[in-house]
Amino acid sequence: MSFVEKVRDAVKVEGEEDTSQSKAYLRVIEELAQGLETPGISARVQRSRDPRRVSLRVFPEYRPQSGIAMLTFLLEGASVTVLGDRPETLTSPESLEQWLLENFVTLPTFKESLQVFREQATKPVEARLRVSEVLAFSKGDVVVSVSADDQKKIGDAAVGQEVRLPIRRVDFPGNAAFDQTGMSYVILDSAGLLLSVKGFGKFSDEQVTLTGLRRESPLPSGA
Repeated sequence: MSFVEKVRDAVKVEGEEDTSQSKAYLRVIEELAQGLETPGISARVQRSRDPRRVSLRVFPEYRPQSGIAMLTFLLEGASVTVLGDRPETLTSPESLEQWLLENFVTLPTFKESLQVFREQATKPVEARLRVSEVLAFSKGDVVVSVSADDQKKIGDAAVGQEVRLPIRRVDFPGNAAFDQTGMSYVILDSAGLLLSVKGFGKFSDEQVTLTGLRRESPLPSGA
């Protein structure tokens, strides 16, 4: 070992990540998410406050709030650990790929979960017409129904693009009535897709046409 290498070894922080190896593991996880992107299914790599910890989040297409973190990984430099009841530590990107194919992607239970998500993607969304910019739940919010086609319309819109769609109040005890002026409402939150409310058509007791601007819709934050 040269003197330079000895110095680097001496000052190396304990537990310091091997950045290039961690990136290689992360690429495998990102490719896993890309491979799962099929009709009715979306998948994303979700970061957490701990930069070493990432999750694979899978959800019905256009419904990011309706998904779950199916796998969580700890990037440890030379190795990656798949966390869970029986953690699995792998020491190369190739072994991670093999483990994912044999112990996750091909499992019947995982395929059943994907089918459930595909079915959910065809159904109306229970969305929330919100009175608060910052609070997800407030007195005065109205739970409304958004059709699967209109949910797709929101999801396909670019950030800042105007979207116009009918929304229908869901009839259940305790659900607020529409404010017929429309002045109370600021956001439509439809399974994690967000519209800033711009205006409304004529209200009926149960339905109204909303015009809104597509907002950036971050994934739920990780732990």
